[in-house]
Amino acid sequence: MKKGVVLSIDRDLATVFTQDCGLESVALTPKMKMGREAVLPESSRPRRMSFVWAATAILLVLVLVLGLLVGTGNFLSPVYATLSVDVNPSIELDLNRSLHVIRVRALNDEAAALLQGQELRKMNWEDAVMRWIELVDAKYQLRERTVLISAVLPEGAEQLRIRLLDLEKKLQQGPLVQEQARMVYSHDNAVRKTASQNGLSVGRQMLLNQSDAKQMGWDSETIQDAPLGELVRNLLKGEDEDQTRLTSRQTNRQTETLQTGETSESGTQATSQATHRETNRETSASSGSGQTGTGETIRQTSRETSQEPSGTTSQARETIRETSQAQEPSGSTQTQAGGETSRNSDATQPGSTSPGPNGTQQGGGQG
Repeated sequence: MKKGVVLSIDRDLATVFTQDCGLESVALTPKMKMGREAVLPESSRPRRMSFVWAATAILLVLVLVLGLLVGTGNFLSPVYATLSVDVNPSIELDLNRSLHVIRVRALNDEAAALLQGQELRKMNWEDAVMRWIELVDAKYQLRERTVLISAVLPEGAEQLRIRLLDLEKKLQQGPLVQEQARMVYSHDNAVRKTASQNGLSVGRQMLLNQSDAKQMGWDSETIQDAPLGELVRNLLKGEDEDQTRLTSRQTNRQTETLQTGETSESGTQATSQATHRETNRETSASSGSGQTGTGETIRQTSRETSQEPSGTTSQARETIRETSQAQEPSGSTQTQAGGETSRNSDATQPGSTSPGPNGTQQGGGQG
């Protein structure tokens, strides 16, 4: 017999929480009352769902939802749009999908000082912008002031875009003239990252992009320090509010520049390696040629040296041959045509005979 507590009654059905922590729907009987214990009929076939399975299903759903949020970046970064309000000083506001401020960033020391004691978070973005302009007007009372409101927003944010344009008209109808109140926006989210890298607000980064497009030669420091009114008049006069195409082009150009720098560095390394290899090859060739030339010189010198004794021997042989041909049948020697006596006659040994007056030989050793 199974028992349980009646949780709810719906017409002819009762939902019972059983002793084994299950939920069962059974046919309603007259004895069943809400909150009271009831006995379940043995023949009933209840529709039950264990709490374990229910908890498992809920956990799976949560995992899927968290996975989608983390995958799209909405869980870790719930920023829907970013506004920069440049009034000298300047701030940036991050908005959620409800268009309420979730983060405020001061972009200079003056802005940080003005934000002391002020809470713009959780405010509607329009109220936060107007509150900031009021704070600046109260602190810095100027007859002419330029307000530049810039936005980075997704492509589908039509409501925010229209309200930004309405705010621009509202400011222009006030004490600010048309040239002193401008609104620009971009759907390119990369401009926010580029602005952070350059130390600029989103609005001044868009001004820098305009400067690059018009080849005015202004860098980020010039854009940061120049008066806002002068920048707006020179760079945004006659320009459209939508800066998406320009900011995307500037982002692509910067990416191509980085890739070109990497390619040039690789090419320089390859050229340097090739130059080193060619230099080593030439050095090796020069060394080999020098060694070959030295060896050839040594061999040539040895050959000439070895030929000298052979030449001397040939001269001696030639002298002996000439001496032999100059002797008469009687054995006497003749004087050579040049008046020189052969080395054989000069080298006559003591005791050898020389021709006498009558052609007879006489002893050299006789008195």
